[in-house]
Parts: sequence; C-alpha cells; structure tokens
Amino acid sequence: METQRTPVLVAHRGYSDIYPENTLIAIEKALYCGACFVEFDVQISGDGVPVVIHDIELIRTTGMQGNVNQLPAQDIIAITAGEPIRFGDQFSNEKIPTLQAMVNLLRQWPSRKAFLEIKCDSIHHFGIERVMQNIKSIIEPALGQIIIISFNAEVLQLARTMGCAQIGWVFDHWHSRSLDTAISLMPDYVFADIECVPTSISTFENIHSSINQKDNSVPNQFTMTQHVQCQPPWQWAVYETSDATIALNWANKGATLVETNAIGKLLNHAVLNTKCCRDR
Repeated sequence: METQRTPVLVAHRGYSDIYPENTLIAIEKALYCGACFVEFDVQISGDGVPVVIHDIELIRTTGMQGNVNQLPAQDIIAITAGEPIRFGDQFSNEKIPTLQAMVNLLRQWPSRKAFLEIKCDSIHHFGIERVMQNIKSIIEPALGQIIIISFNAEVLQLARTMGCAQIGWVFDHWHSRSLDTAISLMPDYVFADIECVPTSISTFENIHSSINQKDNSVPNQFTMTQHVQCQPPWQWAVYETSDATIALNWANKGATLVETNAIGKLLNHAVLNTKCCRDR
C-alpha cells in the first residue's frame, strides 16, 4: 500500500475563508494558525505604490467604485477592504494594505514565506520594468521570504535577473504552451488550477518536455505520463481547495503545495497538521 503523502498548505489570500482576503488580519491569522506559506496579490496604485488587492476594480472587496491603477495610494489605503458583500460591517476597519505594510508583518515571522502574485492588470498598465522596480525596492529586506509568482513569464524572467531568490509560474489552462513556458523558465514552483488539470493526469512526477499523447477531444490538452526522460526541477502547487481529502489526494499525485482559503480548518486535520509551522 502506498504511503499517504502530506502537502504543505498555502493560505490563499490569507485565511480568506473567514477573514477579508488580502488584508493584514487575513494574513496574520493564517500565520497564527501555523501556515508555512501565505499568498497575496499586488496591484500598483496610480502614483506607483504597490498595494495588496486582487481585483483592479474596487467594487467586489470594498463596495466602492474605482480602479486601483487610477487612484493615488493615499486614497486607496483609506478604503475599507472588509468585503461588505460577504461580511457586512464586521471588518469595516480593515483597509487595503500597502505592500510595505505586508512586508513589515511578514518580517515578524522570519521562518514563514509568502507567494507574492503580481497581477497582470498592473503589468499591462505600467509596464514590467516599472512594476518590478517598485515591488523589488520594497521587498528587498525580506527577499529570502518572498517568492514572486505570476501568470506573466516576462515578469518572472526579470524578477530572476533582478535577484529575487525564487519564482513561481502560474497557469489556469492546461495545454502544451503552459508546460513549454515552465520548461523555458525552470521556476522553483509551478502553480496549476485544480479545475484545469485533466482527469487523465494521474501524477505530476517525471514530467518532461515531450508531449507524448494528445487528447484529440480537447484542443491543446495533453497527457505527460509516457516516455519520461527526467524529473522537472520545480515543485508542483495546486489551487485551491477547502477540503482535506482533496488536498491529500493532490499530494498523492505529486503536488508538494496545496493552496486553500480555509487554512485554519485544514490545519486542524490530523494529517495536514503535521506540516504546519510553529515558531511562536
């Protein structure tokens, strides 16, 4: 009988199941729960300041109209990020954090790491170099704790050139171009959306650049389990689930990391709890 593998959990946008996503409280609560890794998203304000928010439009998480790229940072950080649609007024005092505030929090937990996703909206608006320069200057004191991740391969190439310790390639469509990009980047992590992985993929292990068997029923999809030549150097991560059984199943397929919105709930699971971090 195969031994059950145990993934390391990543707190997706913090403990976002019960706290507003991408807020200081959501990240801090995830760290207190024992998350070894947290994940948060960064956009750039109109005056070039990196702020922690997923959407370029404010409406979903703040209840207000506005575009992050068009507002100055002093206006953005005054806006509640309490997700009123989900939580009403419960978290009305939680504001949109700057990346600087998030780095300051992370540095209080020096053994933990964060995946910082640079959002494509800001890349398209400001350009790759300006976005990376503005982010890099802020994360410099915590460079060993922060892993830059993105759907944009050029961002990751520049991040590596600029001395970022680790990078992660993210994709949500399972086709040959995704694997080709991963192979050209040779990142430390590759993130795949659970919903995009074909059921024919029984394991992530021993995947190589050869595309060995096409699935003709779905254009550009492929399986990668035959005629393997070597093991890729990256760790596989999948996103996201709030179900412990599903998380463990993905670990058995070879996913080292599993993202979850329910970090506290999953770390209460007897098996998953063995991979938590306790340094306080």
